[in-house]
Amino acid sequence: MVDELTDRRELRAGLDFIEGASRWTTADLTHWFRANARLLGREELPESVIEVISGAAAELRAGPRSSRQGELARLLTMTRWQVILTLRGLLVRPADDRFLHAAIFAARVRREHGAWRIAALHEDVLSEIVLALFVVDVLNHREFHEQNLCVCEECGRLSYNPRLTTRDGCPEHVPGSATPSGVQERRAGKR
Repeated sequence: MVDELTDRRELRAGLDFIEGASRWTTADLTHWFRANARLLGREELPESVIEVISGAAAELRAGPRSSRQGELARLLTMTRWQVILTLRGLLVRPADDRFLHAAIFAARVRREHGAWRIAALHEDVLSEIVLALFVVDVLNHREFHEQNLCVCEECGRLSYNPRLTTRDGCPEHVPGSATPSGVQERRAGKR
């Protein structure tokens, strides 16, 4: 499964954000933007990013000390959960994939040479930027996400290994009953 994700740069960048955001500093977020600038259709670092739901903002170009860590933590937490809750829509039946249509309609993604790519993202709403990475991958590999996506209900971790997870439980939080040893057992038939 890991080999299959190696060439999927948008998915890797999105997963890197989801995995790291809860402990990032402004310098980490700045590094993530610089490392993924080409994927995001950006030539330069945004001056700042915001998260509409929380009203939090983070200055990026003014330097790593410009944003208060508490405000940055709130921004990153809200962004992470907004993306996770949106992706969770792919797990319900019928799938709630309105976010895919919204990204296309808002021109955050575009079809180019037979594949979906991120359009130049000029807005600074961080959840829309991160979600665009996942949108591109879902549009290019829908069946993969439908068969493999796990969104842990407890911690929000995203994973793509159905042999080790259920659809709503990561390897550390697989739903089931605890054995006398304290180890959790997977519920039969749950995927």
